[in-house]
Amino acid sequence: LRVLVSSVPFTLNTGKMSYLKSDGWAGFQSERETLLGWIRQANEPTLLLSGDMHWSAVFMSGGLVEVSSSPLFQFPMDPWMSSVQWEEETLFRASMGFFHAKLDVDTSAGQVRISMREASWWSGEVKELWSKTFQLEDLKPRILTQSPT
Repeated sequence: LRVLVSSVPFTLNTGKMSYLKSDGWAGFQSERETLLGWIRQANEPTLLLSGDMHWSAVFMSGGLVEVSSSPLFQFPMDPWMSSVQWEEETLFRASMGFFHAKLDVDTSAGQVRISMREASWWSGEVKELWSKTFQLEDLKPRILTQSPT
């Protein structure tokens, strides 16, 4: 399993938020495609981890699974209020709360479990909102039938 970590969103799901386009991979699409080409050529299970969107989501990003989880103590933003264009498949999304991701990686069992959690504003209680277990084979790069615009 290869894990690629980016401090900014790898997804193109940044809509009309110009600061995200210039502060994320959406502003560097040629370089993003070059990196995706190397990942596809290696054909190894790969997981993308990113942040800095002020909301949390799990995407199929460029044919790869991307987990984007911003800091717990962030100024929350609602992606729907921000004109986000959902150009890639979204497996989970949440905003306006203290969200974080938890990854359980067991390569001996050939799987990765991803869960998205929310911490209560008042009690600090943490609850799981979404989870999915991926087999390592599921994390191999997918060939896209059309490139995002």
